This record gives sequence, C-alpha cells and structure tokens, in this order.
Amino acid sequence: MLKRELLALVSDGSSRWESDERDLLVALAPFYDCARRLDADPTEVFDAVAAEAPGAIADCIRCFGRRGAFDPNNWDFYVVPATDGEGYFFDKQLLDLPHEWLDR
Repeated sequence: MLKRELLALVSDGSSRWESDERDLLVALAPFYDCARRLDADPTEVFDAVAAEAPGAIADCIRCFGRRGAFDPNNWDFYVVPATDGEGYFFDKQLLDLPHEWLDR
C-alpha cells in the first residue's frame, strides 16, 4: 500500500514535481519516515516506485530513498496518532497539495 500511495502521489503531480524539485522532496519525506516506521527498507520502496515513476523525476525519487541520515524533525510534516494507526499531515501553506492527499 505504501508503494502504491507513493507512486500515485508522484505520478499525479509529475508536472509540478518537475518544475520544483523542492516540493517533491518535501512530499517524499513522510513516505520515507513511514517506510522506516513499518520496518521497510526505504531504498527498496523508493527504488520500486522510481522504476515506475515518470522519467524526469525518477532519479530524484531513487536518490531520496538512498539518503543515509533522515531526521523527521527537519521536514514540515506532522505525525498524528489515531485509533487505526498514524496519519501524516503537511503544513498546508508550505506544500499546496490537493486536500485529498492531506487526508490519506
């Protein structure tokens, strides 16, 4: 499910991500954190998604998954506990994703 959601995010917004790589990096950060929380290897998750992602952003996705150091406190997302797990929320003013992405 994590790979499917990440692939949908990068595919649906590919033209936006191509024009501003910083927005893409901010959008990828919660997925990296989530992979680690699920004891999945972020490199494997991001490599699999990069293999199916639009070509112009595939390398960026692949490289993000291979980053060694990752401190969630350095990214502008919030992890909110819920009865059915945890949810990730962005600062909506920093990253103007469609509202439906923020509620996933």
